[in-house]
Amino acid sequence: MQSFFGPDFIRNPYPIYDVIRQHGPVYKGPDGRWLVTGYNEANTILRARHFGVKHVWSAEDLQQLKDSAFAITEALMFLHLDPPDHTRLRALVSKAFTPKRVAELQPAILQIVQQLLDDIQAKHRLSERSFDFIQEFAFPLPIIVIAELLGVPVEDRGQFRQWSRDIVRVENAVRFAPSVDQIPPESLAEANQVAHDMRSYFRHLASLRREQPQDDLISAMVKAEESAGTLSEDEFLSACIIMIVAGHETTMNLLGNGIFALLNTPEQLALLKEHPEITASAIEEFLRFNSPVQMTLRVAKSATTLGTADIHVGDELIILLGAANHDPERFPQPDQLNIQRDNIQPLSFGAGMHYCIGAPLARLEGQLAFPELLKQLPDLAFAAGVVPDELAWNENFALHGLKTLPLQFS
Repeated sequence: MQSFFGPDFIRNPYPIYDVIRQHGPVYKGPDGRWLVTGYNEANTILRARHFGVKHVWSAEDLQQLKDSAFAITEALMFLHLDPPDHTRLRALVSKAFTPKRVAELQPAILQIVQQLLDDIQAKHRLSERSFDFIQEFAFPLPIIVIAELLGVPVEDRGQFRQWSRDIVRVENAVRFAPSVDQIPPESLAEANQVAHDMRSYFRHLASLRREQPQDDLISAMVKAEESAGTLSEDEFLSACIIMIVAGHETTMNLLGNGIFALLNTPEQLALLKEHPEITASAIEEFLRFNSPVQMTLRVAKSATTLGTADIHVGDELIILLGAANHDPERFPQPDQLNIQRDNIQPLSFGAGMHYCIGAPLARLEGQLAFPELLKQLPDLAFAAGVVPDELAWNENFALHGLKTLPLQFS
């Protein structure tokens, strides 16, 4: 894996996907794991019951991981479950993301969007009129929304960003490492502390909700925890942490990657300004064009064949979602942004039983944010001196997003 995934991949993974694709849609990489670049093949694997998410490590590896990273292992439980446990927990957490519940959030999300844009203009109107889109808009919007959904007090929300990023960084290190020995010990130690802090925080918040329930997801999960063992404390804490991570990082990257793509494609930016009614289609194209999630892992639970690839029980497959979204067999001119593209159906949020439960909320946030952004800041552009190709991206192979995005308005 290391031969493909390095600094160049962080900056721009798509040329590397093209190289991998030359070996076929399902290719056995240098470290023995399968790399999946084909859209149809990725979609099949994600939807098939005979591919699971549990990591196939030796008993010694698993014990070593649990001994050295108990807190992080427990915190990320939800990401590594297969049925029936996954089915039970997903059914519970999904209640927060029903179409009705998401639709009810629309007025509140729009108000948050408008307030953030008002704050940006008030803060920078009398100065150079430049701001960091990531720090001042793309980050706070989803973290405020998911915190509102969970019932996290306003004064506590600032802490969640660093927690979320630390958890995501080590989760990817754990999930994609061939063995525990290849996980940096300092990363595990740091993440253990973060997971411990988050678990302590949500345990305290749960105790408050037991005494004074409110109309929020924490209260609903506390009620489920208390009713006939529907939800254990570990499962409750895991779900809380995953909600923060899933509700924050992917949406932040969708917003950042989307506006970055528009500013690099002026004719598409002009088209969206003129026709805000196609925003929903534009969101799907942003997800396809530069996916906020670039890869996920599956493990074969039974032998199968994909094209010319013979997959054995226990084989690991890295599903390169960004590559599948650029498969020329599925998308004509895949490296061009086209917000009027038909029948997009990107795999950015996965597919099948592990499809991201927060996807409807992320899409809604994007559908509300982009029209308002382009209406209030119609002359939005890269800040003076910014060279788009030199901007820094987060050092994460799975989650793809900019560290900063300096913009200016007139």
